[in-house]
Amino acid sequence: MDRPDDFWPGGTAPAWADHWGWDSWGAQVTLRVGNVTQRLRWVPAGEFLMGSPAKEKGRDVNEGPQHPVRITRGFWLFDTPCTQALWQAVMGNNPSGFPFPTHPAEQVSWGDCQEFEGRLNGMVEGLSLSLPLGSAVGIRVPGGNAGSALP
Repeated sequence: MDRPDDFWPGGTAPAWADHWGWDSWGAQVTLRVGNVTQRLRWVPAGEFLMGSPAKEKGRDVNEGPQHPVRITRGFWLFDTPCTQALWQAVMGNNPSGFPFPTHPAEQVSWGDCQEFEGRLNGMVEGLSLSLPLGSAVGIRVPGGNAGSALP
């Protein structure tokens, strides 16, 4: 497996990484907020097809047309949705209607998510995360349906 070093030049982890390394899915780092951890995966620059094939079984009309997308610069992406435990650790509350620490945070607005992002960046020195926008929203890490994740 090729190991591009555009995310940790010279083999040093990002300053905010609690743990880092490689596994069968590629590069990964873990950040820690209190006793809660979150793994992130490196999404390298590259191309993928966004949208589902026109003849895919169960496809909705808003899932196409399928089109090529180019990611020009790699970035870190949570490998799971934000858990309620992480939301609680960062925001000090859990607004979820179905509370369970390992389940995804829900019942939050776009504005709440932007506030979460700002607070998380402020809590972890050197961290500069942002919410995925545009084509990055179509990426599923790791794996996913054919064409939904970068190779």
